[in-house]
Amino acid sequence: MKSFSLLVLLFLVLSPTARSQEAEKKVVPLEGTQAFLQLILHQEFALTPLKSLQKLAEKKPEETMIIVFGDTAILDDVRKALGSLENFRRNGGAVLIASDRNDRGRLEEWGLAISGEEVIEKITSAYKGIPSCPMILPPKRTHAVFQGLRKGVATNKPSFVLYEESPFQLVAGFSPHCLVLDKAFDLQKAGFLVARDGVLVMAGHSVFMNMLLGQLDNDNFKFARNCVSWLAESPQGKRKYALFVEDGRIASQFDVGLTVSLPMRFPPTMVLNRVLRGLEDESFFNRLVDRFLRGDQILRTVLLLGTMVLLVYGCKRLVGARHRIETAVPLLTPLPSPFPATELTLPAKRQQALLQGGNLWEPARELARFFFEELAQLPPLPHGSRGNSPPPLALSGGWLQRRWLNKQIHYLWQLAYGDHGWISKRRFRRLPAILDHLAMAVRSGRLRFG
Repeated sequence: MKSFSLLVLLFLVLSPTARSQEAEKKVVPLEGTQAFLQLILHQEFALTPLKSLQKLAEKKPEETMIIVFGDTAILDDVRKALGSLENFRRNGGAVLIASDRNDRGRLEEWGLAISGEEVIEKITSAYKGIPSCPMILPPKRTHAVFQGLRKGVATNKPSFVLYEESPFQLVAGFSPHCLVLDKAFDLQKAGFLVARDGVLVMAGHSVFMNMLLGQLDNDNFKFARNCVSWLAESPQGKRKYALFVEDGRIASQFDVGLTVSLPMRFPPTMVLNRVLRGLEDESFFNRLVDRFLRGDQILRTVLLLGTMVLLVYGCKRLVGARHRIETAVPLLTPLPSPFPATELTLPAKRQQALLQGGNLWEPARELARFFFEELAQLPPLPHGSRGNSPPPLALSGGWLQRRWLNKQIHYLWQLAYGDHGWISKRRFRRLPAILDHLAMAVRSGRLRFG
């Protein structure tokens, strides 16, 4: 099947029967390997899953393939069932081990070791600019697993394989832009992928994750298919069975019933947040600043930016203070007013001036004086002649009501006979409600002037 058709299948709903529509759909997790199981092991090569190590021991090695992703602890049990990995390989078996964790000596019989330390790449050349996603480029001497690859293979937090004291050959290494996190180590003495007849060992299974297999700007899908295709060949023909183990769990089926939304975006917000949080926990950005920005460079940059800001600000002030000659045509005659002056009476002009000024103290004072002169029967007196306190009051009702009435009377008295003040439009709108409340109190007998 062509790679394009396989990629299309990755984004489609499989087995859309009436029964599956009623059942709960399975959604592919971004960091899972369901696409590798479904599209490659199941559909492309039609391999039958082996559900236990006992089943593995019962099959012929030339018909069997062992695939271990992530944690390699299962290899201890595999040796107990088969004797050793090397005996399994010599008898025609195939092995694919992909892990970014320390193998703890489990590959010592082959002279290999997976470090478990993380490899990062400079931002300019990493996959999508993420330092924890180094790119694996096809080597000059192309191995079968790199046939037809042009874009490169994307990884996510890979480690490296030590192989110099083993019969394994280097298939793919890291670019010169890569380095080991928190350690000075020459990656030219290690590699990402090594191989021997029937065996592939690589430092990370992230290349087989759903989120990387589903991208069109890398060769991960072709690479995964080439790896299985190379291992599936045996002198007796195509292999029939595969034991797939991911993080210690044996897969009981390869037909997982994919359901994926179109398109599969990378990297989504969840993955980006996880990557950034991991970089922060590892102080990656601090180390990056310490490596590329020294103290004198930071000071020089700050002084340069400050000088530029002051220069721009000074130019702006200078241009704003410059005398300008008005180039527009002078207005020789005033524009006619939309309202002739003869139509506005003096009171209307006064009201308009008060509204424009925003101080309604004068009309508020007249309303307050009217209240005292009409309801309190106080003779009209000139402004400022009554002092700061109103005449004696007789209040009835509850304590809160008496306090509130007394406060309003003092406010109104100060407004009527006090010093000049400022009454905004908002305070003026409240004045009628105060006058109505006091007038009702006078009519009900709750307020009497002495």
